[in-house]
Amino acid sequence: MYNSYAHWKNNIEIDESKTGGDSFSGELSFGTSGIRGIMGIGPNRINEYVIARACKGFAMQLTEDGAGSVALTYDSRINSQKYARICAEVFAANGIKAHITQQLAPTPLLAYAVRRLGVGGGVAVTASHNPKEYNGFKVYGRDGSQISGGYAEAVSARIKALDYFGIKKADFERELQEKNVLYFPQSVYLNYIKEVK
Repeated sequence: MYNSYAHWKNNIEIDESKTGGDSFSGELSFGTSGIRGIMGIGPNRINEYVIARACKGFAMQLTEDGAGSVALTYDSRINSQKYARICAEVFAANGIKAHITQQLAPTPLLAYAVRRLGVGGGVAVTASHNPKEYNGFKVYGRDGSQISGGYAEAVSARIKALDYFGIKKADFERELQEKNVLYFPQSVYLNYIKEVK
């Protein structure tokens, strides 16, 4: 099984002291528009492998939808910027242009940016109200709202079919230079604040 301890141990160097009792007892499920959980090692935790796998599944769905671009935001949680950049690298490696915020952003900014930029969907790296040990991956559709119903089930099915390892990623800085990763224009922030007021 892809989520077994042995499978992870064979693919990455695991620090035994950092694995919790249920780190390998199952895997985080794609629930209310995404996944969230305690950060740590294993399939039942949020980490770079779980994030990259989820992102790849969404990238596959966007490709089927004919969407060539996506928006990404992140909050002030531990590892949020790191995970958002991993998402940008996965999207770029899958031929999807990634528009990413250059600064911390409230989750509603993503909903606004998806519509403002005219992209096919979005990802917010956040765990909302959960304690500081948590992080997550929230998926938004092209209308700027959290995905649900059959669409969420389709994305979830794609994620479940993937292994946690070997997810192709591009180089963030190189993709910035080649404009496959783009920072939000300042107008997105300014217009968002203006419209909120």
